[in-house]
Amino acid sequence: MEIQIVNIHDFKGEHIYVGRGSPLGNPFSNRISKFEVYKVATRSEAIEKYRIWLNEQLKFDTPQSRAIMEIMAKLVTDNKIVLGCFCVPQKCHASVIAEVLKERFEETSLKWKQIFD
Repeated sequence: MEIQIVNIHDFKGEHIYVGRGSPLGNPFSNRISKFEVYKVATRSEAIEKYRIWLNEQLKFDTPQSRAIMEIMAKLVTDNKIVLGCFCVPQKCHASVIAEVLKERFEETSLKWKQIFD
């Protein structure tokens, strides 16, 4: 299983856009943006607040939980996905999304292993 995070300015291949304006976009920003919902002091703070916010969103039927389920389906089928954002190579909330996907992939794999072992 492979999850790659790319800058969509530089990457010309197929990718899943997870930046602002998408369901998985980060509503926290240390910069002024038309998509910013919450202003914070630093990029690191924006990413940490996003981690908390996303985990809350994933507890319910939200656009974010549906987007994660769609990406998971593609990951299970293709065993590889490419997440695209504008931030990379700087720290980016896409790394949080990748962590969530890896955790869910491992949980799913473990469940299947238990069933078939």
